Amino acid sequence: MEKRRPRSRHPVSGESVARLSISVSGEDKTALEMLATQKKVSLAWVIRDAVSGYLEREVPKILKKKQG
Repeated sequence: MEKRRPRSRHPVSGESVARLSISVSGEDKTALEMLATQKKVSLAWVIRDAVSGYLEREVPKILKKKQG
């Protein structure tokens, strides 16, 4: 059975988009490139996916603290 490509992490049409410039260690860049190659996606996709996952985990914690 062929693996499906992960869903697109491109911004949705109509969303505002911000371009960022980041610096990472050489080790992190190599690891990110390996993940991109393994998943058959772009390096940018891997980074957007990581940021989205981080925000999904962390933002609710911040919101909960503000309410509590």
